[in-house]
Amino acid sequence: FVCIVEVITSGRGLSLGKELATYDKTSMLGKGLSHIISCNWTGQVGEADVFVVGNILRKMKVEDNGSVLKPTSGRVPIPPECMDGTISICVATSANKKGFSVISSFRTKSAGKNKYQINWFQGRNDEMSVPTGKSSLKLSEEQEPAVILADPRDARAIYLICNSGADQSASLYKLVRGRKLDEPIFTFPFQVSEAVFVAGADKNLFLLVLESLSLNLKVFHLMKTEGFRGQQAAWSACNELQGIVPSFHAVSCAQHRWQLQPALADIVLSYRCPYQLALATLLTGSGDIATEPESGSHYRLRVMGGDQQNDVILIVLDDLERSLESEEDALSSMTLRMCMNSSPGREGMSQLSAWLMAGRLASVEIQCTRLENECMSGSDRMVVQTVST
Repeated sequence: FVCIVEVITSGRGLSLGKELATYDKTSMLGKGLSHIISCNWTGQVGEADVFVVGNILRKMKVEDNGSVLKPTSGRVPIPPECMDGTISICVATSANKKGFSVISSFRTKSAGKNKYQINWFQGRNDEMSVPTGKSSLKLSEEQEPAVILADPRDARAIYLICNSGADQSASLYKLVRGRKLDEPIFTFPFQVSEAVFVAGADKNLFLLVLESLSLNLKVFHLMKTEGFRGQQAAWSACNELQGIVPSFHAVSCAQHRWQLQPALADIVLSYRCPYQLALATLLTGSGDIATEPESGSHYRLRVMGGDQQNDVILIVLDDLERSLESEEDALSSMTLRMCMNSSPGREGMSQLSAWLMAGRLASVEIQCTRLENECMSGSDRMVVQTVST
């Protein structure tokens, strides 16, 4: 059964009050209930959406300030291979508030590299669908998906804490549907049993983790780095470029004076300049300039290579991941358009191809002042050519 109980706060303490509502029909809830979670609700005061997991995933609704608890038509079976137990569950809402995803981690009947599995159950209003295609991620026995977390400032940004039994540690990852886990954001020297995000003042974000063995609660402050927008470029092979202001690798054209002085532009465009320069613009499917979610500014960058990183395509892709980290679906329908002062770098082109193959961008158009290899024009989704004169 599922029940709603009021929580009474007094100072720093919490206590349970009276039972407000109960629902116990097995035919609707399924069997073996193990997890329950609610999601942020932006509708009427006193209402909330609740999801319960057993051998099925059922969406329920709380109404009348918790006095009414009833099931909705939203119901999907748990995949047969995931019947060995639910580990963690999280709800992510979409930008239009009607769509949502329930992300859950499970133990499977497999061993070794497929010991655990994460599934995305897609939903809209009161309907849900079973995971298909890219909505499933398999993990090895050394990556136990212990806790799935949604950023309280933006529930579309999902994170994962995995425990490793080999060295008794845990790692924090960014979790994106359809993509394998990247390198961990942070590694804890202990295993984690529970964790929660807490939003602070001025957009600060804190992570509270419960250490498995000692049961100590530890607090971490998460800060988002600016990436190449906050990294000064160095040009030791061309001292004349020291006059470029601002001198960051990536500069937003909507937020800064990005134009180069004529003399500097001539140097950058000459053959004696070993550094790459590009203007990058992100276009929506309708041909409009895309906007950055946080600032609302148009996504247009001046990108400069330097001693540490001279591949402007890699700089742009890194910036896209940071700026549109919660907009993967929207980004997949967009076009990246770049104008460069030289031929694209090999590694950058390889990463662009990988993005296109994975459906992370719809298409790419690159114009170069000079192009060393015409055969790099690639497919119909990636066009590389010299600037028309």
